[in-house]
Amino acid sequence: MKQTLFDICSTAGVMLTLTLAGCTAEGNQDPNPDPTAKMSPAARERMEQREEDVLKKQAMSQDEVENNLSPYRYVLSTKLHSIFGQLVKQSTLAKQIHGQGVTLLAPTDKAMEAMGEWKLLTRHAYRAELDQFVGHHVLPFNLTYEKFKAKDSHECLAGKTLPVNVRGGITINDARVRSGDVITSNGTVLALDDVVMTPAFLR
Repeated sequence: MKQTLFDICSTAGVMLTLTLAGCTAEGNQDPNPDPTAKMSPAARERMEQREEDVLKKQAMSQDEVENNLSPYRYVLSTKLHSIFGQLVKQSTLAKQIHGQGVTLLAPTDKAMEAMGEWKLLTRHAYRAELDQFVGHHVLPFNLTYEKFKAKDSHECLAGKTLPVNVRGGITINDARVRSGDVITSNGTVLALDDVVMTPAFLR
């Protein structure tokens, strides 16, 4: 009987020890294990690269959404029209171009450089000439490319009527219009290979 009781106590002691050891081991486990801990360096690097690519795409998508809010935002963000974008930003017409549905006739940087000393328009002394120049490149209504070329003329924000010619390519006031358009949330951008008008002091 004594031997049996001793055996029972010994067995119970061993079980208690094992149970406590198991609890201690579980308590020492990291509740938030690092999923990359068992990865090879190459696999970890690939995973990190994929995460970076996803973040870059998300950032690019957000920029694209913001840049397509209006013709104003579009010409400020694209390299094709960066010079014209600077002039639009400095003109007093910037808010109107950004805030209402317009068709922006945007000369390319090459067209702006061909005009001559365009930087003079950024001087305060030529603010009126700057507004006149930008105003000649804004139609105060939203037109797609197809609707734009369907009319013989359009009145611009500067108050002038600009003739449209469709023979041998589309032109407005002799400025060549590129095919297609950029549709933004509240307006349209048509790219030009020439300027619609050249300020008198640059002619």
